[in-house]
Amino acid sequence: MLLLVPWLSAVGFISSFLAARAINEQALNTISQTLEQAKKNLVSVVDEVNNTLFIISMDRELQETLNSPAPQDEFSASQEVSRINRSLTFPGGLNRRYESFKVYALSRPLYPPLWAGGYVFNDSMVKEEEWFKKTLELQGKTFWRGPHAELFKAGTFISGLRAIKSVKNYQVTLAVASVEVNISTLADILGGITLGRTGYVLLVDKEGRVLYHRDPQKLGTVIQEDYISRVLGSAGAGNFLTTLGDRKTLIFYTTVEATGWKLVGVVPYKEAGGTARVIQNYTLLAIILSALAAALWAYRIASGITQPLGKLLQVMREVEKGDLSVRAEAATSDEISVLASGFNRMLHRIEGLIGQVVEATAKQKEAELKTLQAQVNPHFLYNVLESINWMAISRGAMDISKMVTSLAGIMRYSLSPREEVTLKEEIENIKRYLAIQKMRYGEKIDYVLDIAPGIENILIPKFTLQPLVENALVHGLEPKTGKGEIKISGYLKGEDIFLMVEDNGVGCEEGIIQEMLAGKTGGHLGLKLVEERIKIKFGPSYGLSFHSQPGQGTLVSLRLPRREAEEDGVHEIAGGGR
Repeated sequence: MLLLVPWLSAVGFISSFLAARAINEQALNTISQTLEQAKKNLVSVVDEVNNTLFIISMDRELQETLNSPAPQDEFSASQEVSRINRSLTFPGGLNRRYESFKVYALSRPLYPPLWAGGYVFNDSMVKEEEWFKKTLELQGKTFWRGPHAELFKAGTFISGLRAIKSVKNYQVTLAVASVEVNISTLADILGGITLGRTGYVLLVDKEGRVLYHRDPQKLGTVIQEDYISRVLGSAGAGNFLTTLGDRKTLIFYTTVEATGWKLVGVVPYKEAGGTARVIQNYTLLAIILSALAAALWAYRIASGITQPLGKLLQVMREVEKGDLSVRAEAATSDEISVLASGFNRMLHRIEGLIGQVVEATAKQKEAELKTLQAQVNPHFLYNVLESINWMAISRGAMDISKMVTSLAGIMRYSLSPREEVTLKEEIENIKRYLAIQKMRYGEKIDYVLDIAPGIENILIPKFTLQPLVENALVHGLEPKTGKGEIKISGYLKGEDIFLMVEDNGVGCEEGIIQEMLAGKTGGHLGLKLVEERIKIKFGPSYGLSFHSQPGQGTLVSLRLPRREAEEDGVHEIAGGGR
């Protein structure tokens, strides 16, 4: 005991030190995670404001009206405003997380002034405001206005503003949209956060102006503390130790990237690490008491351990050989007997578990068989579609027949286990897809194929071109006014094949293209998956490239290595047979 006690004490002290450090780190991580979760909630509000601004700016009635010549009389102006108001407030058009929204139309002096009510106004009362000028300077990017009051509304607000550009000519600014969020929305997100007993959070913009504080009197003020300057000069998230007044204080911060806002947590150092010090004290006390108890009882305990342990060890060796029927002797009431009883119960439980595993395995096999029996044969679906096709033909509904035939071909193509197909097969599947879409859109869309001769049997990954065509249709032609066209072309160049999907749709900016390839825009996830598949399979020199301008369409180019399919290895996937 004289040899063991000092070593046990040292181990206990080191363990308590490590535990205290771990708890301190956990406390820091917990606070950081709390701020990150609050940041996510703030980002959702920012995203909703941005989405609302986008929906307003893309409203068809607003765009068409403000792109037309200004009205020459108040009656015509009133009719225009009414049409825009009805369009913007159409049920389901906008979410309701914001408090209100406004549209300040440029070059529309006959539109009602700001105090008149509604949603659309002229810019006479705001055009000289600094926030209005900054919004116009940002050319379509969101400007965030700090805490301010609103006419005829109680409370304090922050606003997201964006210049509305003409979809026909992006150089022309039609109006400025403003979406107002009540400060109470930020209070709902941040007001319930507790950091220790007296810690608190605040939200500041890029200039250090307070957007949220537990003290309402500080809203809109600029905090002059040195720690705010340090936070504003730092990127991302982090924490540091500083002195506020006469107390050491931990400062945590994270950044809302879309706005540049800083979410800051202020926590007294003693409150953040208090639990760790309590654990250290209790651990030291436990070490001392345990050492004394061990010294008093060591001899008495040791004398009754050796023999029962030897017997228990012998039983364990029998179990190790595979005999689960043996049992340990548990005649007394000491700790070794408790251990022996527990060991016996464990053996009994293992025997039961083995039986349960055998029974469960049998039931699983039975369930798998029943599931297999319940599966619908894909050929049954093809036969049903074929029956619908013949019924449509017999009744003269050739458009239904064509759509059903195309759908059956797409199903057969999708269910094929092959990972690679010939270019010809992929093109045929796209024809079926576009045939269905033309029935939806009628003469609004058309397509052209320009595939160089001799490349039909080149192998490509299945579903490589179809997501590009779908993206061109949904995001290029569908928002376009008037008829649109998709051109699919392909040619060989050296040892590579180049496939292009080009549309004359609405186009987009370079930044949006990068977001497509990064998968940040949910509607373009297919493009990111195509890009990743190609680079993983063939290397970084292959993949997608984009060229697009707003209002002038989009060209997507796909580069793949040339690989010819063997003659006996080419099979039609979606033929007419069953």
